[in-house]
Amino acid sequence: MLTAKRDIMKNVPNPETYTCVCGRQAQLTDKNITTKFKDQTIVVNNVPSYECSSGHVKLSRLTRVNIKKLLKTAYENGLNSINYK
Repeated sequence: MLTAKRDIMKNVPNPETYTCVCGRQAQLTDKNITTKFKDQTIVVNNVPSYECSSGHVKLSRLTRVNIKKLLKTAYENGLNSINYK
């Protein structure tokens, strides 16, 4: 099995397109995502995400991991908004 260290994976760029579950091509765009972390609503700005013409949205696994860390930081600092990039 091939494994990669997380530090190396931080610098891996996202591909520009992704084949959606519906079969259409999803384009990489930056979106603002509003989510709840514990008891606080937090907006994460400029999150790289894929969206197809049907409106399906997908985040890469690495993006989801990074968002979780950002949400924890925002929560600990009492912020209701934080930038991804």
